[in-house]
Order: sequence, then C-alpha cells, then structure tokens
Amino acid sequence: MSRKGVYCIEGEWGFMAGDATSVLPLLELLRDVEGIPFSHRDAVCATALRTLLDQWTKAKHRAYPILHVACHGKAGHLVLGIGNKNESRVCIDQFEEWLAGKCHRKIIYLGSCSLLGDLHGNRWRRFLKRTGALAVCGYGCEVPWIESSAFELFLLNELQVNALTVSGARAMQRRIRSRNNQMAKRLNFKMMVAN
Repeated sequence: MSRKGVYCIEGEWGFMAGDATSVLPLLELLRDVEGIPFSHRDAVCATALRTLLDQWTKAKHRAYPILHVACHGKAGHLVLGIGNKNESRVCIDQFEEWLAGKCHRKIIYLGSCSLLGDLHGNRWRRFLKRTGALAVCGYGCEVPWIESSAFELFLLNELQVNALTVSGARAMQRRIRSRNNQMAKRLNFKMMVAN
C-alpha cells in the first residue's frame, strides 16, 4: 500500500529556554515502523505558517496529502509561539483564507488543544467547502501530552488505510471511532468530512 506523507508544521511549545518538546519523535516512529514519510517544519509566527502552507500546496509536496499543524491552541485560534501574541496567533478564518481552493484530496489535522471546541459544525463545513479538503480533525478541549501523543500515533496511522476520497475519509472516520472511541471521547476528538 502506498503511504500518505505527513507535512507537519510545528509551533513552539515551551516557555523555558532549551525546552525540547516536539512531535518529531512521533513522526520518526511512524516513519521507522510503518514507513510513513514526513516533512517537518517549524513556524513560530503567522508569516512563517503562511509561507509553509504555500509550499505544502505546491505540486512538489503532492506525496504529503496530510497536513499536521502541531501547536498550542484556543477555540478558533492556532497559537504558534510564546512571543508576540499578534504575530504568533492565527485565527481559523485567516488559516482558511490561506488554504482556500488548495486542499483537494487532502486531510488537515490540527493537533492543538481546544481549537475545535466552541466552533459549530457548520463553521467547519464551511472550512471544508472553501478549502476543498476531504476532512479536518482536531481536539475540542485541553489535551494531555502523553495521551494525545498516543492518539496521534494511532490517528496518523489510521489515515493511511483508505483512499483520499469522501467515501475513504468517511471510512477512516468510522474506523477511528470504532477502534479507539474511548480515547477519542476523552480528548474530545472531532473529525469533519466533506459532503
């Protein structure tokens, strides 16, 4: 089976100098054990995120149809860095605008606490329609690092199984719920699939 690459953009996690917290070891484990290719990039401000999103949507990254944005979050906002709040925060409206029409046959995983929390399902359906993505998923509450990391390994592996079609994404969604429903509920994991 052909593996779907993961294009990961990671924000800054720690507030202390030398904090080495990162999703990189998880991606390396998936590559080494399951053969899932990945590209890992850092972004601590909106400008860097936009540049990396532009790169991801280019033909040269076609082998990486899963976008994984790993950073802090608040309802409706990605929080990339610990510095200037205006430079490090990106609202979901801005994120959607940058990806408008560029996500055909792609899945977006927003690995951020609370990002999908207060936003209604209609908001995410609009996101899917405007970007053209097959699915968007993430968490609706604060999530503990270890438990969410374990779920992330499971999730990124499950996203490999079906074709990048609406019916394939729906099958992924059903399988995630049937195989790991308890953890998905605890993490308030949500996955919206395009119509």
